Amino acid sequence: MSCRGFSASITDLGGISDGKSSNTKAFQDAVNHLSQYASDGGAELYVPAGQWLTGSFSLTSDFTLYLHKDAVLLASQDMKEWLVLKALPSYGQGRDAAGGMFASLIFGINLTDVIVTDRFLN
Repeated sequence: MSCRGFSASITDLGGISDGKSSNTKAFQDAVNHLSQYASDGGAELYVPAGQWLTGSFSLTSDFTLYLHKDAVLLASQDMKEWLVLKALPSYGQGRDAAGGMFASLIFGINLTDVIVTDRFLN
């Protein structure tokens, strides 16, 4: 049961839950694909049980990221898997990376109606 108009599993969109394979591209491609449903009630990305190695990825508005209670997101140790965001003036330049700062594992900019959960909403 989903509160969104469309739902898909990360496994249907290329995700592998072995704790070793990078899922950064699968997560970002899934979010990008599901963003087309924003005007039709939004979309939900289901992450089943398993260990999901990933670098940073951004969410979109009108979106639910639903993690199974036994799903674990593992942060990649490969710095190439992390997006570098333009530094805000108050942060200065190069504190994290040349010309910017690393994004959080899951992030978004100017988002509305975003839910990250490990249980269904009633």
